[in-house]
Order: sequence, then C-alpha cells, then structure tokens
Amino acid sequence: MKKMLILISLLPSVSFGAQADYDGFAAFRDTVWGAETDSLYYVHFGETMSFDSGGDLVRPSENSAAIAFETTLPSSAWIHYGDAADTTGWAAADTTDHGDGNYFNQLRYITGLTANTQYWYHLVAVDERGNLINSDTRTFTTLADNRAGVRHIDGTGTFPQTLGDSTYVVTANIDADNRAFTIASNGCVLDLNGFTVTYDNDTPAVGPGESATWDEYRDSNVSSFGIKINSGITTATIVGGTIAQGTESSAGDYNIGYGFNPIFVYAANGGDIEIALMTIEWSGDYLSGITGRSGEGEIHHNIITDKGTLVGNRQQGRKAIMCGDWGVHSVYNNLIKRARHQAIVLPTEAYDNEIYLDSWSTNSYGIKPHQNISMDRNKVFGTGYHPIGLGWALPNGEDTVVDSLMYRENFIHMRGTAETSRDAEYGSQASVVGIRHTQYSGSTYDYNNFLVEDNTIIIQTQVGTTDGRGIQITSDDHVLNFVVKNNIFKNENLYGSTTANGCVYLMGQENDWAAALPVVYDTNTFMANYTIIDGTDDYQTGGNHHFRNCTLIKFGALAGYETIRIGYYNRPVYLNRFIDCSVSGGAALNDNLFLGSPGGLRNYAVGRSLWITATSDGSTPIAIGEISVGDNTSWAYVDTTDASGLVRLELLEYDYEAVAGTGEPTTPTTTEHTSHEITGGGYTVSVTSEIWNATTSESVPLTINFSSGGTEPGFSFDSASVTDNVLTIGWTDAASSEWQVQATINGTTSYTILVDSASASFPVAAGTIDIKVTGNASGFTQGGASN
Repeated sequence: MKKMLILISLLPSVSFGAQADYDGFAAFRDTVWGAETDSLYYVHFGETMSFDSGGDLVRPSENSAAIAFETTLPSSAWIHYGDAADTTGWAAADTTDHGDGNYFNQLRYITGLTANTQYWYHLVAVDERGNLINSDTRTFTTLADNRAGVRHIDGTGTFPQTLGDSTYVVTANIDADNRAFTIASNGCVLDLNGFTVTYDNDTPAVGPGESATWDEYRDSNVSSFGIKINSGITTATIVGGTIAQGTESSAGDYNIGYGFNPIFVYAANGGDIEIALMTIEWSGDYLSGITGRSGEGEIHHNIITDKGTLVGNRQQGRKAIMCGDWGVHSVYNNLIKRARHQAIVLPTEAYDNEIYLDSWSTNSYGIKPHQNISMDRNKVFGTGYHPIGLGWALPNGEDTVVDSLMYRENFIHMRGTAETSRDAEYGSQASVVGIRHTQYSGSTYDYNNFLVEDNTIIIQTQVGTTDGRGIQITSDDHVLNFVVKNNIFKNENLYGSTTANGCVYLMGQENDWAAALPVVYDTNTFMANYTIIDGTDDYQTGGNHHFRNCTLIKFGALAGYETIRIGYYNRPVYLNRFIDCSVSGGAALNDNLFLGSPGGLRNYAVGRSLWITATSDGSTPIAIGEISVGDNTSWAYVDTTDASGLVRLELLEYDYEAVAGTGEPTTPTTTEHTSHEITGGGYTVSVTSEIWNATTSESVPLTINFSSGGTEPGFSFDSASVTDNVLTIGWTDAASSEWQVQATINGTTSYTILVDSASASFPVAAGTIDIKVTGNASGFTQGGASN
C-alpha cells in the first residue's frame, strides 16, 4: 500500500510523449484507475467479483481457441485447460498469459492445440484485493484440419494475398512487407487460428505523400492496409488472432487518416461484416485502427491498442473503431487499451465496451454515437488533452433531428493531469469531461428525448488541470425533454487544486436564453469537494437547468469550496432551480459565489414540488386543464393536468439574483416567495401551511377543489362521537363557509343539515355511521370519518 501512495503522489509530474511512451501511459492507467482507487467502483459494480456471462464468447479453430469473457470488477485473468475432464491431470503450465493489467473485458488465445480434439478449461481471475475465483468446468472441441473447402495459409509466398469466398485458416505467423490480405469475395472467412499477422514492414509500394492521393491509395490493390475488405462486399469475417503494424510504422493521410490502417472496410451496406476476437495494434502517425468507411456488421470482443500520438486533422479524428456515416454497426465487449484521440465513433449500438483514452487533441470521445442509439454499460477512462467519456450525435445527412439517444448504466472515470501542449489549437490544456452535449451557437438542430440514467461519473483534477466537468448539456429551444436521472456524479480536486471542477456545468446558448427548454436532473446524487454546480465556463453558460429530488453532498475540507458558482463575463445564467433537493456534509443551497465581469443576468431558485389532483366539484377531475402557481413575486409556474386531473406543480421558497452589470464577485439579492396561490378552472386556492407541508408524490397526490363552493384545503376532521343517540362532529375549517353535514347509517342517508360553523350535532339511530362534510354549493367532499 505504501508503494501505491508514493506512485499517486508523483502523478502531477507525469506526462506522455511519443509512441515510445505507451508504457508510461500503461503505468498511469494501472495506477489511477481501478476498483481500489474509489469506493464508487464497488457501489456501481458490487463488492464481490464474479464472471459476467454476458461477455462470454468461445471460438475454436484448428490449433487454437479464442475465448473472451468478462469479470464484474477489474481483474488479472487467465485460462487453465487440459485434454481431460479430470482437472487433477491438467499441467500447471497449461495456462494462457495473465494479460498486462486489471481489466473487465478479457480475451485469451489457447494455442498449440491438436485439431479435432476436445478440451476442458476453467476461467480464473484475481481482483485487486487478491480474491481469486474459478469458473465451472467448460469445454470446446477444435475444428478438423481436413474440412472440405477450407484453405490453409502457412506464411510463405508473396503478399498481399487476395481471398475469395472460402474459409482461410492461418497456420503460421505472417510478415508482410506492405498489405497482408485483400478480401475480395462475399462469404470469406479469415481465421487467424491464434497467429499474428504483421504488415507494413518495408517501404510502402504506394501511399499518401508518395505517389497517390488518399482515394487512389484507398482503391489500390497493393497499399499497406493490414487487411482490406473491398468495395461491394456484404459478408465477411475476420476472427481469432493478432494483426499488428510493422517496423515501418508508416503514416496515414493527415486529413482523412486513411493509409496503413490495420483493418480497412470499404464494404457495401446491407450485409454482415464481422470482426471479432482480434488483438489489434498500430502506431503510425495520423492513423485510425478498425476503419469502417462503409458497410454493416458487428465489431466485438476485440483488444485494440493504439500506440501512436499524432492526430493531424482533429475534425476528422483518429479512431480505434470507426463505423462510418452509413450502415449499421453494433460495437460491443471490446477492450480498447489506449486510444490517442477517439475510441468508438458512429456506432448504431454500443454496449459493454471498456475504453482508455490518452487524449492528444480536442474532442477525444470514448464513444461518439450515431443518432438514435443506446450506449449501455460501457466503462470509459480518460486523461490527457481533452478526453470526453460519452458524446452526442449530430444529425445525419439532410436530417435535422436526433431523437431518443440513451446513456444507461455506464461507468466513467476521468483523470485530469497538468496541462500539456500536445495540440496547438487551444494552447496548453488538460480538460476532462464525463458526458457532453452541445448545441452550437446559431444551430437549430432538434435534439429530442435524450435520457442519461443510472450512470456513475467520477472526475478528478489536480494542480494544473484546466477544468473538469461531470456533465455539460446545452439548454436550448431545440433541446426537448433532456432528462438526467438516477446517476451518481463525483468531482474531486486533488492535492489542494482549485481547478474549475463541477459535477454539472450549466450550458446554454446566450443569444437565445429566454426561449430555452428545461434540462431536467431528477433524483441524482452530486458530490464534490470544491464545486457541485458550475455556471462559470468560458465556453458556454446557460439556464433552465432544473434539479429535482437531487442530493448535493460536500466532502473534505478544501479551501474555497462553494456549492454553486455562476457567472462568466456578461453572459446570462438564468432560470435555474432546485426543487425538493437535499444537502449534506456542509453543502447548502444558499452557499453560492456570483461571478462575471461586467456580469450578466444570473439567478437560481429553490423550492418544492406539489402533486395534486385538480377537481371542479370534489370528484370530477379537471382534465387536460391549465393549472398555475403564483406568489408575491412576478414569478409563475404553469402546467397542464392529465386526463385524471393529475399535475405536478412547483412552489418556490426563495431565489438569488444578480442583475446584469453588477460585476464580480457580487452578493446576489435574496427574494423570499410567500402568499402562494394555485389557480385552475377559473378559481384560485390559497396555499396554506397544510398544503405547503403535505407529503405528495405522483402516486399519492393531494386533492384540491377549484369551484365557487369549495374552500382552501386545510380542512381536517377532528372528532366524531355519539352520546345518547346524539352525533357530535367537529372539524377545523381554514375559512368560514357554509357546510353541508351528512350522516349515513348502514348505507342510508339519515340526516343532512347546513351549518355555518366548525361543528354540528344531531340525533341518530343506532348503527354504523359514515360522515362527510361538503361545500353546500358544489357537493365537494372535504373529508370523512366513521364512528
């Protein structure tokens, strides 16, 4: 444990250089990420490690088996195997390698096997606490080596080799001067059988900057892609081994990133391209890894390592997995040990991937999705220039709408270091972000029905980190129904750092702030030791960010802590509110710092919600009707009931505001909200203490009557007794009104009297008595009891 503490104390001085520093990043990765670095790993994944069967995939070949599996906590893992069911006879040496660190996703190759033979095996894993687990005994059978139609590739001959519509099994390691293989026919299966293909070992025959433009290079038959799937192919499979860039480490095109990619797919849409159980490495400048320029299919259960650093045109990006703008690409259960820029771009489905970003340029996304997809259960870790865990989709082609983008059950841990000069675009920086959505200034793209749910996001920054943002979402009149729900956000400044660092950054378009639609944060936990809510960003500030039922927690005793900071330059930070929120650890909703010079309009409000069923006569709901809340200020809240009269209202308690031009720092004006009134159906009800203090929910609303005969709710039944056949009823009345008192005995109405007081007595016969008190003009039932 002492060694770990020493390593952590040295991290502020860590920086990464050229590709030779991959080992430095690996050491950093193994030190700052892992279940023992933060207790939220165990909160999210559970305390006890097990094997997750959802990550299992076994593919035997003739002389090997590729086996992928997943553990629920990071682990060092291997496979123990033998050729008999009795495990006592398995040799200790018959194990795979243990990998080079602790990971969730694992891929191992069992090699040197005999064809057409059954084998038994165990999965074995050790977590960071030293707990070892074994799987049950499992089995596979290797493929026969004399199958009809199967061709073998023994590494001899010249390359590239063109593959047709057969199954090809590699039987030795392959070294190719330039390209290794071209898949030129549908139905081709390239089975690497546990072996390694190394390409780009000699001077390129053709390449960008040499004798061809990038498109000519793409279409060349001898360019140095490791494996190329030709244009027009709809079905092909690459599986079960390693492909690595060789000693030339050639550079791709600066702008596009084509050239010398390990796998380049230029297939036709409407098919099924599968790339699975592969180990892929490359290091050349400006290069992406698996490049799906077009085509459709699945990319899954691979281990991918980018050992390069130069990005080139960051607008094009350098990707570990590029899915292209067309087609359908399902990307899952991949382990990306390092990506220099972006990891997975434009998938139409992305789940259970494990990603490590070492960012060398702006906008380094763990996943930048296609529109209208789900990103589920991914684990994203990042550091460097500008890593972002999960991004958002831009409209595709002529579309202007992105709908129903889902972020669910992901785990994101970003670690800021001292700023670096890796990219000249914005100078030296080190900015880390968990989840990001941006509506750029002037854009009218529609983003509808986004959901961020059940994720855990940890942001850590140190001295010299530019900023750390848990989540940043742009509020805008074209961003509709964006909900952030049931997540945990933790932002931690390390080593006494005062880096700008917030769980939530309040983003918006300053030129259209008044029309922005709400971004809703519902039932989240926010914890931080410096700032929880931040609206001081120089990139964007905005408003209509609504926090409902959230918990704000301060931890530690870092100097300069403020729960809420808002204000930058002259930009407005407006109409933000905290409803039904709780605080602990020293966090407070009135603990704020207002900045901005000369200062724009800055405000936020605090209050509570009220679920009501609105009726017009005590039983008839006001369906699809407008209900509004007003108070002693000019503020108002308006919503519409559903078909049953149900509606959620918001009542403010106080707000803080600094008007434009008041400079920084400034003490905001505090306004208390009183004299709340609720209006519906043309009638107004005053909010009494009973209403204000009522505990309500969507399933347990408070019934409020709006009618000429109704009064303020606040009625309570106090007593009902029978003495000598005389019934006496007492109640508390919030207003003097004429009441109708009715006694029903055994289902038959016995007496009805009108009274203008808070009690009534009349004779009754023996039996079970039900009592109700109603407004005489409407019959609205205010209460009831049985004697």
